[in-house]
Amino acid sequence: MKNVIIVLSILISNIYGQVDYQTQVQTIFNENCTSCHINGGGYFGGLDLSTYDNLMSGNSNNGPVVTAGDGANSYIIQKLQGTASGAQMPDGADPLTSDQINLIAQWIDEGALETPASTDELFFSEYIEGSSSNKALEIYNPTDAAVDLAGYEIWRIANGGDWSEGEGNAVDLSGYSVDAGDVFVICNSSIAEEYSGECDILGTTATYYNGDDAVGLAHNGVLIDAVGEEGDDPGSGWAVAGITDATKEHTLVRKSSVTQGNTDWASSAGTDACDSEWSVYDQNTFDYLGSHNVGSGNAAPVANAGPDQVVDPEETVQLDGSGSYDPECAEFSYSWDGPEDITLDDPSSATPSFTAPNYSETTLLTFTLTVTDDQEASDSDITEITVFVEQGLTIAQARALGVGEIVTVQGVVTTPNFQSSHTEYVIQDATAGLVVFGYGVTDVDLNVGDEIRVTGETEEYNGKFEVAITGSQDITVLGTADLPDPQIITVAQLNTNGEDYESELITIQNAEIDDGDWPNEGAWANIDITDDGGVSVGIMRIDNDTELDGSPEPGWPCHITGVGCQFSNDYQILPRFITDFESAGENQYPFADAGGDQIVAPGDLVTLDGSNSHDSDGTVEGYLWAQTEGTAVTLSDTEPEDGIATFTAPSVDGNVVLTFSLTVEDNLGDTGTDLVSIVVSGGETSIYDIQYTTVQGDFCFDSPLMGEVVVTSGVVTAVQNPGSYSNFYVQDFGFDSWSGAYVYDNTQSPAVGDEVTFAATVLEYYSFTELTDLIGFSVSSSGNAVTPKDITTGELAAGCTFIGEALEGMLVRVTDVEVVAESDENGQWYVDNINGTGLCQIDDGMFDGTPPTPAAGTHFTAIIGVVDYSFDEYAILPRSLDDIQSESNVTDVNVDHIDSWNMVSLPLTVEDAAQLSLFPTSVEGTLYSFSGAYNNESALVSGEGYWLFFNSAGSDVLSGAAVNSAIISLVPGWNMIGSITQEVSVDAISDPGAIIVPGTVYGFNGSYNNATMITPGKGYWINASASGDITLSSGSAKTRSSQFSSLSEANIISFNGGELYFGVPISDEQRLSYSLPPKPPAGAFDVRFSNGLKAMDNTGTIELMNNADNLTIHFQIAEKNQKEGQRWLLTAKNGDVYKLGDSGEIVINGSVNGFTLTKAETIPTSFSLSQNYPNPFNPVTSIGYTVPEEMYVTISIYNLIGQKIVELVNEVQQKGHHKVMWDSKDAKSNLVSSGVYFYSIKAGDHTALKKMVLMK
Repeated sequence: MKNVIIVLSILISNIYGQVDYQTQVQTIFNENCTSCHINGGGYFGGLDLSTYDNLMSGNSNNGPVVTAGDGANSYIIQKLQGTASGAQMPDGADPLTSDQINLIAQWIDEGALETPASTDELFFSEYIEGSSSNKALEIYNPTDAAVDLAGYEIWRIANGGDWSEGEGNAVDLSGYSVDAGDVFVICNSSIAEEYSGECDILGTTATYYNGDDAVGLAHNGVLIDAVGEEGDDPGSGWAVAGITDATKEHTLVRKSSVTQGNTDWASSAGTDACDSEWSVYDQNTFDYLGSHNVGSGNAAPVANAGPDQVVDPEETVQLDGSGSYDPECAEFSYSWDGPEDITLDDPSSATPSFTAPNYSETTLLTFTLTVTDDQEASDSDITEITVFVEQGLTIAQARALGVGEIVTVQGVVTTPNFQSSHTEYVIQDATAGLVVFGYGVTDVDLNVGDEIRVTGETEEYNGKFEVAITGSQDITVLGTADLPDPQIITVAQLNTNGEDYESELITIQNAEIDDGDWPNEGAWANIDITDDGGVSVGIMRIDNDTELDGSPEPGWPCHITGVGCQFSNDYQILPRFITDFESAGENQYPFADAGGDQIVAPGDLVTLDGSNSHDSDGTVEGYLWAQTEGTAVTLSDTEPEDGIATFTAPSVDGNVVLTFSLTVEDNLGDTGTDLVSIVVSGGETSIYDIQYTTVQGDFCFDSPLMGEVVVTSGVVTAVQNPGSYSNFYVQDFGFDSWSGAYVYDNTQSPAVGDEVTFAATVLEYYSFTELTDLIGFSVSSSGNAVTPKDITTGELAAGCTFIGEALEGMLVRVTDVEVVAESDENGQWYVDNINGTGLCQIDDGMFDGTPPTPAAGTHFTAIIGVVDYSFDEYAILPRSLDDIQSESNVTDVNVDHIDSWNMVSLPLTVEDAAQLSLFPTSVEGTLYSFSGAYNNESALVSGEGYWLFFNSAGSDVLSGAAVNSAIISLVPGWNMIGSITQEVSVDAISDPGAIIVPGTVYGFNGSYNNATMITPGKGYWINASASGDITLSSGSAKTRSSQFSSLSEANIISFNGGELYFGVPISDEQRLSYSLPPKPPAGAFDVRFSNGLKAMDNTGTIELMNNADNLTIHFQIAEKNQKEGQRWLLTAKNGDVYKLGDSGEIVINGSVNGFTLTKAETIPTSFSLSQNYPNPFNPVTSIGYTVPEEMYVTISIYNLIGQKIVELVNEVQQKGHHKVMWDSKDAKSNLVSSGVYFYSIKAGDHTALKKMVLMK
């Protein structure tokens, strides 16, 4: 859009520069004289005024009518003034105005030239007063030769001074020149790079002006042109062409008809667009800088189609081309063109209108305005009209964008105003809620139930997410709407998952006051409440801007409804009205449980499981599933009897969050609601890809994925307040940099070393990357190594830097440092390397316990912590005193043990490695190594693994020098290995010869288990395929996978914790990976299949060694192995048989040393008809049924009106489990249409009927 600010009017005078015959004098003759004086003059004295040549030829009576250089004595001027004999011209019409006559006289005085003579003096052709330092002056050379700028100066006067002051501030242009017809551009030294391409000078004081400072061009001490006027302080700026403050925050461009400078500012500025020497443009218009045209003939009009607009459907829209103009003030026409489905009421007017269609989605309409003058010169411009259909951001999407974003959301008001001198309402939609806050805003008056659309900037106040408004103009009331049903939650859920309920309506049932008093009128109170007898205690805030303060205290217990709120680290419930307190009464609301959040892949069959919903004093009678957010999917059943529904995950680009609500109803009609989120993920995104960028941007290397949902994984390196639900750091140790991130979420309680996977939204909190709003959080392993990266203090010393950003969120270590600035009130102190690489901040933000406050000069051998970025400064956040290491070289390692055989090792360098010196609580003489057989030992060697017996559980502390790396030699077959001082991931063991058999690193904790970490002080088994060396190192990153293949589809059975797998095929290549280490020494527990494996396919013998008096067996049969008519049987050696169903527990008293595992067929004892699968289906579905004895069976399909479509079975069938398929075809093999169908079975005296859905 052109944003030319100019006013269209009729040219009435010309008081600037030389007069141009063609555009000015001939125009007057054409408008007033040539209706008679044309075609040789004819009757009118032979004077033809239609062309320059004819005018200069004069007439037949008087000869020449123009005396060049003498306007006053020229005959034509006298006839126009009425001073010559005969009638005043034009005869029979209104005389010309004095301005028009003076203009023609001026032209004659200047020599009566057809084209203005070239001047020999420079002048200003452009003046720019843009934003910040975007200022420039352009000087034009109108001559036919290059001009040396020696003797030329720029004068500048401030706030009403005179030109003598300007001469004193002169900027000398000597040393430069400007070519003929070219321009010379002077720019401010700090002009934006995008505008600097046309600059000839950068950095003089010539552009140190604001809109109220006059600027002059002088030659040899004489002012020859000016912008602004001496002796006049205009305040903000001078008016130009009728535009107020045009010299401030505008661009002025000299019109092409101006051929020389003008020191008379009043005449140069003019009073409107026609008598001004300048065209006025919007701030930061640099389109014309670098070139200028003078005397170029007719100038085309300039089209201005008006501003873009955003309108509602069915709104009357007016286009506005009235800002179009002609630089020569000639008349011009309008012509509008737009989309075919739009009819303008007058497309040839400046301001046509139309009615916006009622589109189903937001639609962009583009209109083109063409303006054409009387010489057929034209120009075009476009304007865009957006017909906005409300389909914008959900509140959940707005929350995901984080702070500092301008958003428009829609929701229903759920609260009164929580402020008296500000605005604070809560709104909610189907996805989430938020606070609408206006500081000092008092002109907003909303009611609970109003549906509003609000636009504002997102922000957080003590953790509470808000949209900030500036006034009532930011809110549109759309009507009224039903309030969303409150979610029924517990106090414990509010405390641990409070972010999920922030600004949403919630109900806590059976609440009682645990501590606190009901407030008097005008007072507020935070009251502790409980719903489980004090086990869980939460905060109920009674706000003094509601009707609650001073009202009668409700009776307890009661059901409390309100909005969830966060203040700092605490979550609260805020009741709104007296009616939010409901006596607990006799019936308790049902509790809806929509199941856990999930991360799935496109095409996965996803199960929504609400079967754990319950009612404490009745029964759940109905379930209702509904999708509330995300790509639409089709549920198998929205009202399933068992509360379970399924759907197929859709194809997506990236990651998409699908949200579903579950509403349950109890036997008395009361309901409860819960939500579950499903992330459909196209794949994991590494933390590196979340963090890495080379673009600093306006802030500090913000994530390129900001605002997006990602699925990622890593190892937890730090936890705020360990053991509680709190924020934490996570790192991908597969990368050396850009691999750490802060997780802002208090719904989980991970531990350092947990390998976690989750979906989250990427946000930037003042350029500190955060992962928030976690979904589908899971822990895949624990005890993983978290080795810090060694850096210097100088790498974190400056403000925002590329190297500092690469370390953000990572676990790092600085060594050999000294305190140079003691701790302040915020727990921040500074250290520097001894060799002085730069100051680095140490902060207590993640410290567990009382942080130290070391004095200046204190020396530390190492400080470990995670890297934070706050207030334009990086900092290391130690996690505990263990991360702040002093001069001592002695390292302690605590080794836990059970009351039986243990696998141990020596992770330190010690002077005395004797068994009882290291493990004084062990049984003497029970230390065994392994080299093809067990060998009794008396002392331990670093790098080796051992068996050792303890009579009781406990721990021993080993002390010595740290061992940070160990090279261990392996022989083919099983090897017992030791550990080093720090944990090492099994996946980080250096194995250059690839001799470790995948999946064969085992530890022992009462039974063998696959190890994921090599823990200091513990021993391990490794199976090697050949001789060679492996290396354990504290600085190793994960380089390999320790697992051979997944047993996720296998059945699992465990004996006192020792797991075995069955029901999966075992190839010869897999046997080594599924083999178990040698049996432990006598007295230790062991379980394995008789062939020495931990996995088998269908049948096998299980051996047990040293079974305790009680044997506890757990089993889990994988879904794919659950086949009708088959069951797994576990038979003890004493003949007892145990049937293994889906899952369960078996406890056997007494010693049992073996079992046989088999799979057997089962015979049904009753008639049954199963639900078809899949359902809905397309085009084939399976129908299963059982027949308890031989009988005649018929199965038929019927449509919705009871017509039989096809008969699938009609025969005598044997007893057993049966299945029949239907391919959606009728009896004539024609495909049937989509819809609801019924299938019935008749088997002897038994009949049954079920419903199914065909969906195409």
